[in-house]
Amino acid sequence: MLYDGQVNLTAGTILYSAPNSGIQYCVENTTLYGALAASTAEKGLVLSVEDQDWNPRLHSQVMTEIAGYRETKEMEWNCTVNDAPVLLSSAEDGVCSHLLNDGDDVVVFYGTKGCRSDEADALLHLKVHTLSGHDDTTETWTLALRGVSEMATGPAMYASALRCHGGAYTDANGVTWSGVPVWFYIGLVDGEESPHHPMLSSHLAASGYQVRFTAADDSTLTLNSTDLVRNDTYLLAYMKDGELLSGDPGLGPLALTGAGMHGQVFGGVAAIELTGFEKPPAPPEVRIVRYAGDGVTPVNETVVNTSWMETHFEALGDEKDPYRFQGPTFDPEDLWNPAENKNLVKIEDAVLGTRISDLCDLIGGMSPGEQIRLRASDGYMTELTYENIYAPAPRQGEAVLAWWSARSGYAPAYRDGPRLFFLPQDHTFGNEDMRLCLENTSWTHYWTEGIQYPSAAGVSVRGIVEVAILPA
Repeated sequence: MLYDGQVNLTAGTILYSAPNSGIQYCVENTTLYGALAASTAEKGLVLSVEDQDWNPRLHSQVMTEIAGYRETKEMEWNCTVNDAPVLLSSAEDGVCSHLLNDGDDVVVFYGTKGCRSDEADALLHLKVHTLSGHDDTTETWTLALRGVSEMATGPAMYASALRCHGGAYTDANGVTWSGVPVWFYIGLVDGEESPHHPMLSSHLAASGYQVRFTAADDSTLTLNSTDLVRNDTYLLAYMKDGELLSGDPGLGPLALTGAGMHGQVFGGVAAIELTGFEKPPAPPEVRIVRYAGDGVTPVNETVVNTSWMETHFEALGDEKDPYRFQGPTFDPEDLWNPAENKNLVKIEDAVLGTRISDLCDLIGGMSPGEQIRLRASDGYMTELTYENIYAPAPRQGEAVLAWWSARSGYAPAYRDGPRLFFLPQDHTFGNEDMRLCLENTSWTHYWTEGIQYPSAAGVSVRGIVEVAILPA
């Protein structure tokens, strides 16, 4: 029993720095973190809450250690408030965001995954008592946002965005700034809707509109959207070396900084405006359809566009290292070329895309024995099996519809998109891979001088307009 008793909490905030990321947070005293910080400090115990990255743009705060009891693959910390479980690692309602009320009964316990509190190896039992008090650090600033739409936001949304997307930057003078990437706020007013979270309109950003930052003294700074989107090096900082910028009239409440600013700091940001944009061309649409036993009659279908795919599904691929489809070897003695050292650049591009299996699941998914047909706008088709889509061999990798390429950007600027790409571990889908992974009816060849050369590149159908599930 590490703690068993009353913990007194007053209104206000507490500052802490995540030890693994360096991001500095200003957290309400009456959160779980505030209660744990007070109780562990009283007993002289170490408390560690770290940032856990779930993907390059999303993280949350995870309680990793109290008094030497550290989370591992087998052991974890859990929590109940008034006997109701609370997920400590949730950014929306976890250790740094779950608010406590007077009289709450909090149990925080450590043990093997899935254990109950009465089976725990270590436990803190906190009886919460909130005290009245004036919160001198309450912030009341407003940030005006204008673009395709308009809105005003303040500290509450900023705190939520910081917990999910926050970043830290240490400048050349050793000063640490903590804040939220600018792209988050662009995503609030650039016309891209999401049922759960602000989303960027990457298609609009690719057009290169201007983003104007205006300070409280009416000074302005203008940057280009292509520099700000998909880039964490531009931060709207709210804290400098553990001090809130709201107390600094020259910098606060928010300052634009980060590695992308090359040493420049633009303080007192009060408004962000997107200007000079035109309505972008519509992203390509893809029909997802299941056919009846006759292979002709649709029994279930839906239509989605590539922007919707990016918003609603995990993006797979690699933004830097290209994926390749091998072309014909033109060597009659080495048609399949298992060594993969001939004509590897027939198709080569760094791409991002959506699993075809995720698209199939929109209409009920596939079953073993069924096939899938990918049809392009010009009628070209590729057929694959259930295994190619739902259980791909490592040398094939996931089958995706690519809607972004490093060379061209987003479809429709990426004119080949949506395009079939395989994502093998070695980034190359060679002719030998085609022979081993695909049915021979799906092999493609290049004929010349009477020789039929295998060519995996022919499998990569481009400009896909239909994903069809065909009966066994």
